[in-house]
Amino acid sequence: MFKAKSYQALLTSLCLLTATSFSSEASDSSLASNKFDYIQYDLVSNNGNYNFSEVIDPTNSSHVIVVNGVQIKVGLTAWSDTADANGLTDRVVEQTNITNWEGGLTITNKDSSNDSHYIDNFKGGDDFDMILLSFDKDVILSQATFNAVNGNNGSKEITVAGLDDSAVPLFSSSSTWDDIARKSLTGTLGHFGINNGTSSFSSLTKAAKYWLVGAYNIYFDKNSDQYSSVGFKLSTLTVGHSVNSPTTEVSEPGALALMSLGLGLLLYRRKRRV
Repeated sequence: MFKAKSYQALLTSLCLLTATSFSSEASDSSLASNKFDYIQYDLVSNNGNYNFSEVIDPTNSSHVIVVNGVQIKVGLTAWSDTADANGLTDRVVEQTNITNWEGGLTITNKDSSNDSHYIDNFKGGDDFDMILLSFDKDVILSQATFNAVNGNNGSKEITVAGLDDSAVPLFSSSSTWDDIARKSLTGTLGHFGINNGTSSFSSLTKAAKYWLVGAYNIYFDKNSDQYSSVGFKLSTLTVGHSVNSPTTEVSEPGALALMSLGLGLLLYRRKRRV
């Protein structure tokens, strides 16, 4: 009786251990719970210098940010669907000039020589200014601060979108904002209001290497085609880099060995009863 109970207890333990092993392996094959470490990234230094390189490919950047000891290269470029060479407005997204007004980033597009004071959508559909941030590692954006804001569009004043890597060639191929918006990643797209010089991106849950940040852009929002114009001077971004929580890993051969041992004991016990 004692031996029978001992075998039964041992068999039960082996079965539980085997099941736990496969469960641990399954959790290891998927993404572990992501935790993000954050820093405040000042786009312009106190002496007025840019804390980024004007490149799309972040591997060519000479500027890095450091998040919990991890060095991340960063590039920044400015874009707008702006005027063509003949001064006529169109929808083609073109690279334009970054300017610095009182410590906040602004964009000068081709619609007007005086259009340099904000990152804006003042032309009412003819142009939407956005900056493209390029990182050599996946990051998440959680907040932005601004030196100045002009206009009011309620809860939709700034558009933030993480892009798939395949979106990068679109910036050099006469694409529209509508083309680029199709490359937005799930969990990275949102529209937010600005309160007291700050905007929190609470609905963003996923990381990406390429991020667009700009004045509210209707091409990224299929639920709206009307808005009130707004412009801002972008000062800082809060950038997060993920730290994966460790999981217990049990190899597949080890789990199979435990199962084989359990089955062997079961067969041995049945043979003793015969």
